[in-house]
This record gives sequence, C-alpha cells and structure tokens, in this order.
Amino acid sequence: MHLVCHGLVFLAAALLFQVELIAAKAMLPGFGGSSLVWAAAMLVFQVLLLGGYAWAAWIGGRLARPSGRLLHGALLLAMAGMFPLHLEALSTPGQVFTAWAEAAWADIACMLALTVGPAFAMLATVSVVCQRLLAMSSLPQAGRPYALYATSNLGSFAGLLSYPVAVEPFLDLDVQLEAWQAGYLLVAALQILVLWRLRPVPRETAAALPDPAPLPRVEQGRWVLLAAAGSAMFIATTNVVTMDLASIPLLWIVPLSLYLLSFVLVFKHPPWQPDWVRSRFALALAVGSLLFLLASLSYHLPVQAALPAYWLTLLAVCLVCHGELARTAPKDPRRLGRYYLLMSLGGASGSLLASFLAPLVATSLAEYPAALCLAAAAMSMGRRETRRRTWWERPLRMLGMLALVLGWPVTLTLWPGLPTNLLAGLAGLGMAVLFFRLETQPRTAAYVLVMLLAATQWLPGLVPGRTLQSIHRNFYGITSVYDSGPRRHLKHGTTLHGSQYLDPARAGEALTYYHVSTPSGALLSRQEEALDGVHPLALVGLGTGSLAVYARPGQAVDIFELDPHNGHVARTWFSFLDRSRGELTMTFGDARLTLRRAPAWRYGILVVDAFNSDSIPVHLLTLEALGEYGRVLRKDGVLLLHVSNKYLELPPVVQATGQAAGWLVLENASVHTVHPDAEACVWMALTRDPATAARLVARFGWRDLRSMPLRAAESIRPWTDRFSHVLGVLR
Repeated sequence: MHLVCHGLVFLAAALLFQVELIAAKAMLPGFGGSSLVWAAAMLVFQVLLLGGYAWAAWIGGRLARPSGRLLHGALLLAMAGMFPLHLEALSTPGQVFTAWAEAAWADIACMLALTVGPAFAMLATVSVVCQRLLAMSSLPQAGRPYALYATSNLGSFAGLLSYPVAVEPFLDLDVQLEAWQAGYLLVAALQILVLWRLRPVPRETAAALPDPAPLPRVEQGRWVLLAAAGSAMFIATTNVVTMDLASIPLLWIVPLSLYLLSFVLVFKHPPWQPDWVRSRFALALAVGSLLFLLASLSYHLPVQAALPAYWLTLLAVCLVCHGELARTAPKDPRRLGRYYLLMSLGGASGSLLASFLAPLVATSLAEYPAALCLAAAAMSMGRRETRRRTWWERPLRMLGMLALVLGWPVTLTLWPGLPTNLLAGLAGLGMAVLFFRLETQPRTAAYVLVMLLAATQWLPGLVPGRTLQSIHRNFYGITSVYDSGPRRHLKHGTTLHGSQYLDPARAGEALTYYHVSTPSGALLSRQEEALDGVHPLALVGLGTGSLAVYARPGQAVDIFELDPHNGHVARTWFSFLDRSRGELTMTFGDARLTLRRAPAWRYGILVVDAFNSDSIPVHLLTLEALGEYGRVLRKDGVLLLHVSNKYLELPPVVQATGQAAGWLVLENASVHTVHPDAEACVWMALTRDPATAARLVARFGWRDLRSMPLRAAESIRPWTDRFSHVLGVLR
C-alpha cells in the first residue's frame, strides 16, 4: 500500500497541474487572449487549492473513524457526478460576462466553480489525506509521511513538463479534457482503495498518544511567511526573465520547475539540505539584488549568463525557505492538516503579492526585491541574531544599500564618460561585501532590502542615455515612453512597439516595422493599387498609432486595442493619430471578441499586429480566428499579419492554417536591406481573391506561397482553438 500511495499522489498532482493548463487554454478564445484570463484562472485555482487543503485539515482528524473515511470517499465520487464535462462548458462565456474585466473575472470564477473546480479541490486533498493515513498506519514507513509530499511535487513537475511535450502536440483540447476526467476517476478509485485498505492503528494505541501541545503562533506565522517567500520568488523571477530579459515562449516553465524541484529535494527521504546552500543564502540575496539593479538600469548581461544567474538565485532561495519548512514540519501526524493549510495560505499570499498587488502599486518589477525581502524576513522570524550590534549599524547599512543602488546611475549621469562596466563591478562588489557581513543577520538583511525596494520607483528614470517620459504598469505588462537621440520610443517590456521623430517636420513619418519601405508601409501607402479603390481599414494592435498616417482623407479606420492604457499613451505622447487624415474609431478589448460586433464585409484591409513581447497570441492565429477575420473582410480584401519574432517560426503556421481555411497565402520580408528608419520585419498577407493576390505579387513584390511554399509548413498541423503547439515552432 505504501507504493500505491506514492503512485496515487503522483498521479493526482500531475492531473492537478494539467487541468490548470487545459482549462485556461480552453477559456482564451471565449474570453479573449489577455493575461487577465490566465491571471483570473490561476487565482481561482489558488482559492480552490486552499479550499482543498482546508477540507483535508478538517477531515484528517476524522479519518480514524469509518464514518470519516466513508464521507471523504463519497465526496470524491460526488465530484465525479459533474462529469462528463464538454469543452464548450469552458469556452463559452456565461450570463455574467460583459465587456468589463471585473465581470469577466466573476464569470471565469463561476465557470470553473461549476465545471472542473470541485474535482480540482478534491485532487488537492489526496496528498494530505494519504500522508495522514500513512502516519496513522502500522506500516514501517509511518514515521516518514512527508516523503509523499516530495512525490506529490514530483508529480506536479512531471505534469508540467509532459504537457507541452507529450500532451499538447498530440491531443486536441476536448480529448485532453476527456483524458483528465478518466484520470480523476482512476484517482478516486485508488483513493477509496487506500481509505479501505490502509487502516489506522488500533483505537487503544491511538488513545495512548498524549494531546499535542498548542502550536506557537510564531511558528505558524513562520510557515506562512516561508511558503509565501518561495511562491513570490518564483513568480517574481518568472516576471523578470520573461518581461524584462527575454520573452522566449515557454520560458516560464524553468522557474516553475525549479520551484517544484526544491520541494522534492527537501521533503524526500533522506532530504537534500546541504549546509553549503544554507550558508550561501546571503550570497543569493546579493546576486539577486545586483541582477535586479542591472535590469532596472537597462544594463543587461548576455542572456546566456543572466538566465542561469536568475535561476540559481531562485533555486538557492527556495531551497533555503522550503528546507526550513521541511526542517520545522510537525512530527505529530495530527498536525499535518494544519501545516499544509498554512503552507497553502502562504503560497496563495505570495502569488497574490507578485501577480496582483505588484502591478497595482508599482511601475517596475518591484515584486523581485519584495520577494528577496520576504525571504530574509521569513528566515529571521523567531530567531535571534547571533551578533550584538550597536544602534547605528542597521541604519548605516540601509543607507549604504541606498547609496549603492542610486550612486551608480547618478554617477553616470554626472560623468557620462566613466566606464559602465567598472561601476557595475564596484556596485556588485559592494553588495557582496554588505550581504556577506549580514550572513548571520537575516533581519538586518531584510531591512537593507527594504531600501532596494524603496528605490525601485526611481530607477527607471535614471537610465543613462535616455529621458523617461512615462512609465505605466498593469496586468498586460510594463509600458515605457522615453526619448533617445532624435526619436521618442514606445516599449512594452523588452519589445519596441514604435518610434517617432521629435522634429515636427518629420513627425508624420511612420518608422520601424511600419516605415514606407517595409511590406506593411508600402502596401498601405499605395492601397488603391492593391484593392482597386479605398475601403475601410481595420488595425488590430495600436502601438504608437503609426499605421494610421497611411489613411486617406475621410477613410474609416477602426482600431482594436487590448490594453485601454495604450490609447492614452498613443494620444498623449505620440501624434500619429492626430496627424491621420482618416476618420478614426477606437475599441478596447480582445480582437476576436470586439470584431464580432463589426458589420460583415466591411474592411478592405485588416492588419493584425497584436504581438506582446515578441509573442503573438495563439488564439489570433487559429482556423476559427481566420473565419472571424474573413467575415468582416471584403471578398477581395487582404488580411495582413505581422509575424516578426525572435523565437518563433510563425510563417509556416500561417501558411498551413491559412491554406487549410481556403486562403491564398503570401509572404514579404524586409530583413536584408533595411532602411535606417525601419526595422527588419516579416509580414504575411492572406486573401481569398486570386486577382488581389496577383496584384500583390506584381506590384508589391510579395511571394505567393502556392508556387514557392515554405518547406517547414509541410510538417505543421493547422492551429485551431482546440489545438496549437508553440514548442513545435521554436527556432
């Protein structure tokens, strides 16, 4: 039965993880492909996980009685009573949904609560219940129940890695959901078997155990804080490396894997908690602080060096915090339920801090130094510092940290000729010395990190060589507007979204990917030649509003933008929209949702330029999306897709999907001879009219992929709302 327990918790954890990915992916087309959908889904799952642990804590004290085991088994089967679930139940917004994000959140919560949510909550109880049953049994492994928690995290790890490799490429979403339901039924059957076969020790033996002493509140608070620190550190690292370092698709898998791996290492039997990792906690804080400082000042290390540094820092902090959780875990099995409930509460709190609170109150990635500070505070809680210090030492070290953080950019501003590398090295050396001195003083280290956190609001404005005009953060990311040389630039994370000359005489020229020398600029500047006339124009993705300058006098231009704040940025800091001669209307929301309200056959050209940090939302490239674009385009209209991407080879996907939908697919790239005011870019055009395709080839130099198909497209399966495989198109 011991091996059955390990297999059961492994399977339950894998299913727990994969249903989050399945459900969130299924909801994207119906609710729009914004980060709000993922954020709302993850928050609901965190609440359900907490509810599952709460039930496990309550039922754990009753598992010694047959009635308790019967009640838990019956509830497992009752949740299966909601099956079979169909994909439409997760992909069709209900009655609560409106255009307002708050209502969408409520609708997502209701949808999950009425579909996979109850079964998800019961899967969350499996590990805790099995540990409690094992600890009460007469098996030789009864004294090591926490090894099952290591197995549970290993199952989560396996579920995470197997999804993009073994599930997503081969199974449509509806099949994935069916397989998940079958997996739940198997877990329920195995859990009932364990409840029946893994009997507790005789009642008289259990009665001989003394009542457990009350848990100190400090210890309970420390469990919450340690779990919150690890969770916040994982999410903060993910945000930094994906939003500010490299927007590589699926890069978020690595931090999450390291987070789960740390649990596996410290809770397995025997645990892996070497002293040399714990003794380098201060070094991890120093490295993390320096990495954050470098990123905040736009001084980026090579990605090959920065990514391992971030990952090792994350692993070190998680090993220390989670190792402390494992070391202080209660020995009495009657404390298991409360222990895991408090851990879950801490994990949810850390997630809430990094995913929701930080975007609301900060304009930078402040969650990263906040997570470091939280980790130092958690390690200091309930401990006395081993060295006595005078009253002025702590304030002096806090001021020293502030001097290190602000001194470097201020020095470069006053003396721009100084070598940047030297100053960066001196700042790093100073932080290493400072934290080395605080190796046995985690509480003082926490105070010192507060100064780094306080300085985060000033750092973006101190980047040498640029003048910051505006910076804003919301759930879609960080948007910054800054002047550099003769131009003003708009960046979203690390991705340039447009530029404009500051000189009024040249401010009307579209630049970067939209310059008149690029495929999009050339087509829109001579659109009459492509379509034999001027027709309404639709732009999905606003950016700086560059493409609006190509509008003809009186031409209707409908702009569809996901982030409402981008409308304010384009109007306030750039003048392309004001200089446009067309009649502009702007609609905010996901493109697929808002285009459904547009009249049929309205547009001559529909431009989709909705990339976010080099990642075009998948649901905008599916067969269903092409069908919705085709409804609003004229019969001879052109669908123009911007597919420039550092990490994804998207043209084969567009060719395979477009041809499967009956479109003629063309490609035009500006990558070899690029105008100084332009950027290298790749565009694709889709049309259903052979005459339009012929004009694009003859007059604009587009390549018809019927005569020169992309070789990679032969192995690409068309993407749909039920199937997409990002890993398969990585460069």
